[in-house]
Amino acid sequence: MDKPKPLPKEFLVNRGYCCGGGCQNCPYFPKHYKGSTDLFEMPTWVNCYPTCSSSTMQEGLCMCYLEFKDDKK
Repeated sequence: MDKPKPLPKEFLVNRGYCCGGGCQNCPYFPKHYKGSTDLFEMPTWVNCYPTCSSSTMQEGLCMCYLEFKDDKK
């Protein structure tokens, strides 16, 4: 059986919230957290620490991204 195609990021953004279903193109922060409405915004600097990647940032596992989010408020 073929895997279903991932939902487009634009569709997920227009929906306005995370369903928590593990969508491949989940645009929300934290990623795959049901009910989340904050869109993930990539900082202009990347990999501020060796362990940070866009994936760990979106999953809330990167302190530099959490600091970036706090600075935006």
